[in-house]
Amino acid sequence: MNNSDNQEQVKKNTRGDLLKRLDLHTTLPPLQRRKTQLDMMLPNSLRLPGQETRNNIERFNTSEGDAPQAEELYQIYITCAQCEGTNLFKTKTLFEKVKCPNCSSQFRVPVETEKFIYDKHIYESDFINIFRAQNKETDFYGDVVVYEKIDTSASLSNLKDILTDYAVLEVNNYLSPLHYTEDDGAYYISRENASYRMNLYLSKFGALPKEQVAQVLSQICQIAEDLSDHSCYGAFLASDVMLTVDGTTKLCDYGLRESLLSRMKINKAIPPYFLAPEAVLNKVHTRASAVYSLGILAIAFISGEYPFLENNPHNLLIERITYLEEFKDKNLPAFVRLMIDQDPENRPNFSKCREYFSRLHRQNLR
Repeated sequence: MNNSDNQEQVKKNTRGDLLKRLDLHTTLPPLQRRKTQLDMMLPNSLRLPGQETRNNIERFNTSEGDAPQAEELYQIYITCAQCEGTNLFKTKTLFEKVKCPNCSSQFRVPVETEKFIYDKHIYESDFINIFRAQNKETDFYGDVVVYEKIDTSASLSNLKDILTDYAVLEVNNYLSPLHYTEDDGAYYISRENASYRMNLYLSKFGALPKEQVAQVLSQICQIAEDLSDHSCYGAFLASDVMLTVDGTTKLCDYGLRESLLSRMKINKAIPPYFLAPEAVLNKVHTRASAVYSLGILAIAFISGEYPFLENNPHNLLIERITYLEEFKDKNLPAFVRLMIDQDPENRPNFSKCREYFSRLHRQNLR
């Protein structure tokens, strides 16, 4: 079986079979450690990504004989981090937000495995899933990015140089990897997170507020410009962008994700409509291709909708040409048109993009 066949097989195994997106629109609570005592019963159909999550969750089937199958029920004892009272919670939805009967604190029902305690599913694509979780070995509570392996014989040692390079990056407001581990099914990379996630915001509310959107984009440009000094380029996804409580923009996974996928020889994890035309064809990321991808994200943040949705490269090219021809009718800043120019030579650099979005922010505040 060649590499492409392996990728198709993993794609079929993960899409639709992984944890479904559940309750993604709920605002995240402040980060705090969850103390859990687990007595979980999970359905046979459940499969978290990676070998450690497949092998270490106790499963059950509620059906008995020929009787109709009962509705799935999850039961778990949770010790509240606020009042330290322990109570049994029953839920039919993984990661559901529940309330402590003693002190009324709210938290999510977690799922415990050998390596992690997961309490929220953040993002899913082919080969990549992001969860909020506590790393049981390091006691770190943040995000864990799970990369599915297409070659189960592959080792984390093949990626350590990339992870080490990004771990030691000193780029302001870029969330570098802090811990990483593996099993036969996946790599697990832990990093910090922030309170407000833009992929979840887009899903629920659409466009970012007018008085904030240009400032967020300007801050992304600054982080990307600093990363470019280290030759770190990639595609911008909404899941890469988070905001702190005080409104500071944080960027994560960008650049690192593309370097890891390239080393793993996975070329289908990022949908082509997030990529520059030249990156769709050659899978190489440059400063110009990154600016194009940021232009796509800027349109999504400003309008609430992604400009391109086609997966087929030929149809995507036609969609993009048509979009440029009709750009004047899109009610978007003219500068964004340059960011998604078909010719890489015509696109501005990150510094110019930052200056423009800063001016736009000042105009939006008037």
